Amino acid sequence: GNVRELENILHRAVALGEDSDLHFDAPPEDHVAVPENLQNFLDQQERNILTKVLQETGFNRTAAAARLGLTLRQIRYRIARLGISTPGHDDSADGTDDLV
Repeated sequence: GNVRELENILHRAVALGEDSDLHFDAPPEDHVAVPENLQNFLDQQERNILTKVLQETGFNRTAAAARLGLTLRQIRYRIARLGISTPGHDDSADGTDDLV
């Protein structure tokens, strides 16, 4: 199956090309550095994403959570765990205090 598919692609490339010669460049060698501490790396990636979405939503946690497919409780937990500061907000700022 894969060989036939490759053969069809090559025939199509020759037919659509300006000459009958095909030239291939080697794919770029993207060396991804392996992080020394995976958890720190993942936390930083999550922090960057959360911060970006929070800024885009004017630090509206409900809207940010919806965009990311999280519940408000989940985003509040992540904001606290990752130490993300949300200007002018505390836990009761979005009017969703947990009733005990």
